[in-house]
Amino acid sequence: MNGTAIRVNQLLNPQTGKAVIVAFDHGGSGVPPGGGDVSGILAAVAESRAEGLLVGPGVARQAGRYFARPGAPRLIVSMDAPIFSSMCGEHGKIRDHARIATAEHLMMLGATAAKVLLPVGYEGTEIFTKGVELVRSCAMECQALGLPLMVEPALWGVKASEKDNALIEHSARMSVELGADILKIPAPTDTAVLERIVRNAGVPVMTLGGAPRDAEGFAADMQAWMSTGVAGVVVGRNVWSRPNPAGAVDALVGAVHENNPEAVAAGWAAAGEPAA
Repeated sequence: MNGTAIRVNQLLNPQTGKAVIVAFDHGGSGVPPGGGDVSGILAAVAESRAEGLLVGPGVARQAGRYFARPGAPRLIVSMDAPIFSSMCGEHGKIRDHARIATAEHLMMLGATAAKVLLPVGYEGTEIFTKGVELVRSCAMECQALGLPLMVEPALWGVKASEKDNALIEHSARMSVELGADILKIPAPTDTAVLERIVRNAGVPVMTLGGAPRDAEGFAADMQAWMSTGVAGVVVGRNVWSRPNPAGAVDALVGAVHENNPEAVAAGWAAAGEPAA
């Protein structure tokens, strides 16, 4: 078993083979709503029952004081940042993405895995081709060091939609072909499509949480996702934008590891409302 396989398994709960990962890599273009207290969020997630925390390299530098202990969540660190505008804090359709770290640098930061975007839906092929080359170069670097690479097909271009099930399936396959060791994907609305992706990917597939939403709807989605055999969830604003992030993680743990999707609805209420 090589280093990549060992580190992938380190991200998964040994009892269930699944993971709850908190995504807090949203600061690459500015301060996200509810995400300004970096040290407070790091401290809360470090003491939670999450298997992992996804952050950018700058925040990863601050994480050592919270995560350098036995049993702490593992760090996954981004190798790139999305470009939405030339003005920090502006969002919308993606315009580009830029490399911000090397695999060697992430190993120095204590990463158990790396993450990179595969932006999809640009108007032209030139910028998409550059993005494909970025993903592949990241994958080659990571493979050389035994560092797993999580690839996220980002359906954020003007021609793409996260509700396009066929596009999710195509972009998941492309991500695997480019070297993904873990997939982080928007969940198709058709569970049959998600089942097919999980069955055919050959790597762990995790669904992303998306924007904050009502507890009942999210609980129902969680139940549907877990029934397909996904390896877990990567949830951001639905966790750290709430007053009690650790309580939100507990809710996800109940759904992912304890087969109790109702825990999400109850846990969301206990964790408080997300920031607007």
